[in-house]
Amino acid sequence: MTDELPVSPHCRVIVDNDYQGDPDGAVFIDRLTKREHRVFADVVVLCASTIESIRLMLNSACHRYPDGLGNSNGLLGRYFMDQTISLAFCSVPQFPGYSKADTLPPADPFYPPAGGILIPRYENLGPEPERDFVRGISFQGAGGRFPVPDDYPTSFGLGGVGEMLPSYENRISLNSRRRDKWGVPIAHIRCRLGDNDRILVSRQLRALREMTQHAGYQVNFIGSVLGLDSNQVWPDYDPLQRFIFRRVIRMSLTMGAAIHECGGARMGNDPRMSVVNGVNQAWDIPNLFVPDGASFVSNSTVGPALTIMALSARAAAFIAEAHAGGQLAKPTQQVSY
Repeated sequence: MTDELPVSPHCRVIVDNDYQGDPDGAVFIDRLTKREHRVFADVVVLCASTIESIRLMLNSACHRYPDGLGNSNGLLGRYFMDQTISLAFCSVPQFPGYSKADTLPPADPFYPPAGGILIPRYENLGPEPERDFVRGISFQGAGGRFPVPDDYPTSFGLGGVGEMLPSYENRISLNSRRRDKWGVPIAHIRCRLGDNDRILVSRQLRALREMTQHAGYQVNFIGSVLGLDSNQVWPDYDPLQRFIFRRVIRMSLTMGAAIHECGGARMGNDPRMSVVNGVNQAWDIPNLFVPDGASFVSNSTVGPALTIMALSARAAAFIAEAHAGGQLAKPTQQVSY
């Protein structure tokens, strides 16, 4: 516990110290009018995305919860994860020009033409696991979905996604020196690759080069969070263009580029080792729920959205039943604007 309490910022979950010490609503700022509003609720559900939900819980520290909501064991923000990504971009001289859309499916205004590729994870699924690493990687890509001028080779892209392992040292905390435009401390993110993560990235790079070269494609570049696997990039570019690309690609394939952040308010069946229980209910605060990616205890090689939807639906069903039974209900409060 800390002796010096942080100043309560705008945009926070409010704890009712006069009732049971549980959250009874939230304070927020209207982005257009800049006015502060407060709303009351029997149940508070945080599903603001992994980093922002954790940031909000930490920024909601108060006298009863000086280290942040749900953080009595010090694990809030810990075991944060992303995914390890890599990318190969190629030209396909065998197929000049832009590949036309398939006319069989109906046109979709939100998605480009067909040509998507998915190779599911194939390592460590059988009875004999790999010796050098755990978990695995998958690949996603697109062929013929990038417009090119007539008579130019069709473009082909393929990316690898590795399952990053949870680490206690990878965490979301608050930056005590920087605040956002509303005066709220911003999130400080520490997310570094472990030994197993680096092995997965290396295997992604090797597999990407083997697949693209075996297909007879012209490799324009293959890179990852560890950098380019070769300085021989974009053979059709001039030296200055290649130099600029090598500098810029490092910012594009950095940690966080996967944007599949998970963990930090991990789920579990032991209050000493987790932040929320099996229905995403905070151990410390029965009427606080965190059903987004922050509750993940491990990541995957695919997007987390469907799992987040399933967790949210399960938490909502539990809340509805428990509230109807009086377990989460509070005395009637007035909504304040």
